[in-house]
Amino acid sequence: MLIYIHTHDADDLSLKDIADAGTMSIAQCNRCFNKMLNVTPYEYLIQYRLQKATNLLNDATLNVTEISEIVGFNNVTHFIQTFKKVYGISPKKYRMMEDQNEKGS
Repeated sequence: MLIYIHTHDADDLSLKDIADAGTMSIAQCNRCFNKMLNVTPYEYLIQYRLQKATNLLNDATLNVTEISEIVGFNNVTHFIQTFKKVYGISPKKYRMMEDQNEKGS
């Protein structure tokens, strides 16, 4: 199921898609993720997408809207809100901090 998420992370994934990849029911899928990773499949997917976004923010040629689309968010506002909730800052500020850290190194 993790491989499925990693290879289809930008797609519009449903919990059923993830469960089907593991040939199990949705309830079993939820239990499996909670037992092994202490998160729901959806939480894992969001974490994976945001981690991928942090890597893409280092590419100055991509704007935040493009990055949100690449990592599978259909709405840039939702992407920014989710990013800010997890990292405590907006993607734009994250990018600026990373640029400063690289220049300071």
